[in-house]
Amino acid sequence: MFRSSLHIWRRRLPCWLATGRLTPGTTKAAHTLSQYTDGVVSGRREGDDLLSEWETPTPVQHNLGPLVLQSASRWSHHTALECGVTGEKVTYASLQDSALRWGGALQRAGVGRGQVVALMMLNSPNFAIAFLGSKLSGAIVSPMNPTFTPGEVSRQISDSGAKVLVVDSILESVAAAGIADLQTPPQLYVVGNSKDARPDFLQIIRDTNTPFADVTHAEEEEGTSVLMYSSGTSGPPKGAPISSTALRANLPAVFHPEVFPYAPTTAETQETVMGLMPFFHAYGVYVVLCMSMMVGAKVVTLPQFLPDVFIATITKHKVRM
Repeated sequence: MFRSSLHIWRRRLPCWLATGRLTPGTTKAAHTLSQYTDGVVSGRREGDDLLSEWETPTPVQHNLGPLVLQSASRWSHHTALECGVTGEKVTYASLQDSALRWGGALQRAGVGRGQVVALMMLNSPNFAIAFLGSKLSGAIVSPMNPTFTPGEVSRQISDSGAKVLVVDSILESVAAAGIADLQTPPQLYVVGNSKDARPDFLQIIRDTNTPFADVTHAEEEEGTSVLMYSSGTSGPPKGAPISSTALRANLPAVFHPEVFPYAPTTAETQETVMGLMPFFHAYGVYVVLCMSMMVGAKVVTLPQFLPDVFIATITKHKVRM
């Protein structure tokens, strides 16, 4: 069964290895992989190293934010995001405008390169705007699990040193309780109407008087891009920084034509992707959300998994991915 599965991966595994080396001599798991890949995975060996049959890819020259902006400019008439529950749509033109305004608002508030913006939001078009806009300001983004308790909110905010926390309105009370006792609480922005008159994220991004972000060298070339939190195998969640360099190096492998499954975007058509994988998860925010936006696909977001809604969304939007 395991060997049969590796035959399925035959065309994919070499591409994954293209960003580095797999060294079977280092761990028991790697020894096991070597045992099953001999004669199955195409590539070449140099001692203990199993190398890709393809040349090492060259990292892209731009960081995540500018790459999405390039796509947004090219496919401005296409839908970038649509909520599968409410039907709210955001075109690429609107995504670009709103993200630049959110980034500008952050910069005007003194938030930018090297500082942390935390997002405690369900999967939605607004998450994408907040994420992209924060990146365009130069900030590090730290997504948070929207099911966190106040204590868990307090721990991640304190550990990450976040200066700003953006929350959905239904999560405002939990977020407020989580930051109440912190010595230096972050500025809390609410997506929608606030119970306590806190700044409204939606009002900011819709206000044509909000200046655009200055994206010139906003994000550090070698610095941390995103600060994800994971408990791993045990214990409380720990911060796992992902650098801009790592993202730029990984993109050519992910977009390699041997493994990237999306249909190409044209003037009339675009791929449709299910945005159900949590955006506070690395796979959800990068592979599902950001990489889809980089190629002009439409992401249909769902805030939670409900079987009937999930099936209806696939049917209605003809979701392929």
